Amino acid sequence: MRRAFATISTVMLCGCIPIPMVTTKQPEVNLIIVSETNVPIENAQFHLATYSVSFTRKPGTIRTLRSEPNGYVNLPKETFTQVVILAPDQGTFYRWAYCVEKAGHKAVSANNLDAHDFKPDTTVVLPHSDRSTVCNWNDREQKFETK
Repeated sequence: MRRAFATISTVMLCGCIPIPMVTTKQPEVNLIIVSETNVPIENAQFHLATYSVSFTRKPGTIRTLRSEPNGYVNLPKETFTQVVILAPDQGTFYRWAYCVEKAGHKAVSANNLDAHDFKPDTTVVLPHSDRSTVCNWNDREQKFETK
């Protein structure tokens, strides 16, 4: 009995306990893209980058959607369960960035986001511009830049 207790205690102290953890692979996105005069913008390109911030870094992905006639962009939340052993190099965790662009407007980006940063009915304002800017993903720094 003492040997079993000592073994279990040692395992717990060294952080080798497998724990199931629900991880967000893609946050729920519900936003509306509007002009400076609050008019919904149709067919604006919305780019969502998903990238790993773990020691087990995996290649990121960029998903591109177009806004609906009412300016809305919607994506459902995607989760998965992973077993994490309590060590700093275990498990995969994600962060996000997005960028919105359309001809005749300046692109707008938001970087280094957590799942809770995606609030329901977020409004993204695309400023009108005679010189459009576009979204460029910088994979090395894992962020969108507008140029």
